[in-house]
Amino acid sequence: MTFTLISVHSLGFSQERFVGTDYNAYYDWFNNYSQTAMQYEQGSTLYVFGHEIKIYEGPCEQATVVAEVEMGQSVRNLVDYVEAMHVPEDEINGYGDIWYQVGGRDKSGKRFSGYLWGGHIAKAWTFHDFTGDNKKELVMLGLSPAPKRNVSDIKAEIRVLQNKRLLYQKVVPGLCVFEDCGSNVLLRIIPDAPVAGSFMLEASTMTVSCFAGIEKAFYNWDGQRLNLAYHAEYTTKHQFANQPFRLEAANGSVQICRYSQEGSNYTPEWSCTEINPESTPQQVRPKAAPVARAR
Repeated sequence: MTFTLISVHSLGFSQERFVGTDYNAYYDWFNNYSQTAMQYEQGSTLYVFGHEIKIYEGPCEQATVVAEVEMGQSVRNLVDYVEAMHVPEDEINGYGDIWYQVGGRDKSGKRFSGYLWGGHIAKAWTFHDFTGDNKKELVMLGLSPAPKRNVSDIKAEIRVLQNKRLLYQKVVPGLCVFEDCGSNVLLRIIPDAPVAGSFMLEASTMTVSCFAGIEKAFYNWDGQRLNLAYHAEYTTKHQFANQPFRLEAANGSVQICRYSQEGSNYTPEWSCTEINPESTPQQVRPKAAPVARAR
């Protein structure tokens, strides 16, 4: 593979990384959507991913607790250029991530400033109306709180919050979103997909090193839950799951859809067939092959 040098600008300095030229355009597109850069920018807004998470006076769990924050709460990134060159890292539950200096208000409204471990921060987020009440819920992608038992036991998690209340959560096996992965993370809603009035949710990572790695997972929301439709590693063309799902269109028709191919602007294309709703079960969800990958 031929390589080119790309500079990633964050924290006031540039990081030079190699990436295959075949993925230059995708790299640029991905970073326009990804929130990863905000995790290293002073003053950016970050969101708490865990529940009843402690803020410490120093960058370790043995330090004095200065505040407690709730899931979905926003905090301000207080990263400093000089400090960023020597950011402390810790391994918790088997995952390595850095400590963030953040500021905000606790549950009582009192101001705080302290350190928050990166595994308790959402790695990507967006807003979308999941319930149909014309109010947008906060959707976050972050690290699963389950301890990592071995090198291949890697889990991310999607969480949908309504007024900071957990409405729904979904584990994404194998998606590497913690700091040691060195990956950029993306969470986006694809409207009117596969048909008008419906939407797909994409959770993806892109790792930039000597060889670029692109992993994507797509989910259909059926009004109550996220159903995995497609999950693959694009650079190696390794498919982990490709399963059909039932979709009721706005015009009342019922269709069975499944992933077809990647279309323009890196948006997936879906193949749908209209069916007789009385001849099929409410949910078409074949079992996916187990995901077991070493990182």
